[in-house]
Amino acid sequence: MLEEYKKYIQGDKAFIPFGVSEIEWGAFAGCTGLKSIEIPNSVTSIGSYAFSGCTGLTEISLFYEDPALAPIAEDTFKAVDLSQITLYVPIGTGFAYRHHPFFSQFKEVKAVLR
Repeated sequence: MLEEYKKYIQGDKAFIPFGVSEIEWGAFAGCTGLKSIEIPNSVTSIGSYAFSGCTGLTEISLFYEDPALAPIAEDTFKAVDLSQITLYVPIGTGFAYRHHPFFSQFKEVKAVLR
């Protein structure tokens, strides 16, 4: 894990504040105790392996109205079993996320009011 990202962790959750535009390569890599991540739609770039090895993840919240705008690549969650993670997305976007090639790998997709 990169030192400058520790400020975003509260207990077993990572909260990326709105206004942050980039999550660097390997930023949270190996944080096995991390269970939840919230990524705002201000993030336009996520480096490779940013959350690789975060094997304790059970939920991820994304705030993008269109899954195609979420800057997540196959290697963003390297060595993480996505089929064990619930993905929370904005209301009205659940169908698009469930049918997106990458996001369809998640255990379930739940649309929630944010």
